[in-house]
Amino acid sequence: SFETVKTIALHPQPFSVDNDLLTPTFKLKRHDAKKAFLPTIKALYSQVVDLVGGHHVLQV
Repeated sequence: SFETVKTIALHPQPFSVDNDLLTPTFKLKRHDAKKAFLPTIKALYSQVVDLVGGHHVLQV
């Protein structure tokens, strides 16, 4: 059995060097991204706010 996506969160701003989520060579700063999105990740696993088109969507 395969895992399927059950919930998603859409973030309004793209990852960039300015918001410290990317390095100057456009590589993801994994530690900083995890720290920035940890509350969202926890919320995705704990609760679902809305159901849209058969998919769970958490608005941030």
